[in-house]
Amino acid sequence: DLAPGDYKLIETKAPTGYQLDATPVNFTIDFNQSEAAKVSKTNTAKTGTVVLTKKDSATNAELADATFELRNEDETLVRENLVTDDNGEISVADLAPGDYKLIETKAPTGYQLDATPINFTIDFNQSEVAKVSKTNTANTGTVVLTKKDSATNAKLADATFELRNEDGTVVREDLVTDDHGEISVADLAPGDYKLIETKAPSGYQLDATPVNFTIDFNQSEAAKVSKTNTAKTGTVVLTKKDSATNAELADATFELRNESDTLVRENLVTDDNGEISVVDLAPGDYKLIETKAPTGYQLDATPVNFTIDFNQSEAAKVSKTN
Repeated sequence: DLAPGDYKLIETKAPTGYQLDATPVNFTIDFNQSEAAKVSKTNTAKTGTVVLTKKDSATNAELADATFELRNEDETLVRENLVTDDNGEISVADLAPGDYKLIETKAPTGYQLDATPINFTIDFNQSEVAKVSKTNTANTGTVVLTKKDSATNAKLADATFELRNEDGTVVREDLVTDDHGEISVADLAPGDYKLIETKAPSGYQLDATPVNFTIDFNQSEAAKVSKTNTAKTGTVVLTKKDSATNAELADATFELRNESDTLVRENLVTDDNGEISVVDLAPGDYKLIETKAPTGYQLDATPVNFTIDFNQSEAAKVSKTN
């Protein structure tokens, strides 16, 4: 029932989930029209939005400056150079319904890149933004411990350590110094740690005082720490006798000097068994020098030389007569 002439159809309400398109559809009813005029019009589905939040895997802090690209289900690149803001967010709008994935192409400074895709779907007639998240793990660091002799600075192999974090949790164990006296431990997350000696090298005293260190965020060089061991000490026993009868002599007084002639002990007096026992002596060469003879005997200041061996198993025994 349309009289011949020109007309236009104008969309006033789109189907649910589609965008309104009010562009007129023009057509003409011809004079003495024999068939219906046929026209068509398309609607585009409403677009949706995705918001990605980027966080630190350990602290949940929001991370800026992570870069992503967006691809659709056909692997076609839809957007690129999408960078998280100061709130750790990227918001991408005007996405047609369908399946997508966000792929990290550059991690924030100090973090490891994780290119595992983040899949999401923009639903038809989406009412709320799609929300996704992704974490980054901070770059790991390395510590190198060097183990030395406290007196000579010689490197010590075969010292055993365990590594604990700031909570006291064991992170690594059975870490043994090599021939260069070193232990190198890699892949450590930023934070505070301590290395604790659990077994000293043969011939040395165990020192379980923790060696504290920190792996800095985005560490550029290995953290370097050192620890010394003191060699086990030894003992000397001097016996003082009468030169003629071999009777033990009490009340002889001695002083002890090391190989540098430094006074180590003094006023060492023989007991009723004619003995002096001196303990806790570091390995090295020593001499005992008589400074006062027992009553009725001649003083003999000739040094009594002896050596405390490394990792000494028995007391060094020396004697002197008057």
